[in-house]
Amino acid sequence: MSPENRKSTIVVEALSGVSIEVPSNWRRSALVVLSTGEDEAEAVSVAIRRETLDPRVKLASYVDNMLVELARTIPGFLLLHRSERTISGHPASGLTYALTLRGTDFEQTTLNVLDRPGTVLTLIASAPQARISAHREQLEAMMASVMLDSGGGDGR
Repeated sequence: MSPENRKSTIVVEALSGVSIEVPSNWRRSALVVLSTGEDEAEAVSVAIRRETLDPRVKLASYVDNMLVELARTIPGFLLLHRSERTISGHPASGLTYALTLRGTDFEQTTLNVLDRPGTVLTLIASAPQARISAHREQLEAMMASVMLDSGGGDGR
């Protein structure tokens, strides 16, 4: 980067052991996906995503906006239920819904938690509708096992 642009940049850890210099107004979105390893139409998975957001945004508002966006953009979207819980002592809000992707019916549960100022952590458990009953208990146990550190980092 040119010296005149460098003063408005920050160095962030993109992955463990990998840093990159980016403009200071860029937002970091990290995504980790764990799955059974089958093809997309059969896989059962848990995705973990962290996004930067305005620190003034409240959890309920974030989830309300997410719900509107899901309903607007996902074919066959059907909200099954909404829940509140905690993740590692932090308030979390969950949505469980049905959707259709490329002709396959899925059930997904998202849990959203504002665990650091200015970020939202989203956990997404997903399974084909035909396989959800065999995996629901396992997915719930995985979601319940999430441990968050007590802060640290700037969430970028």
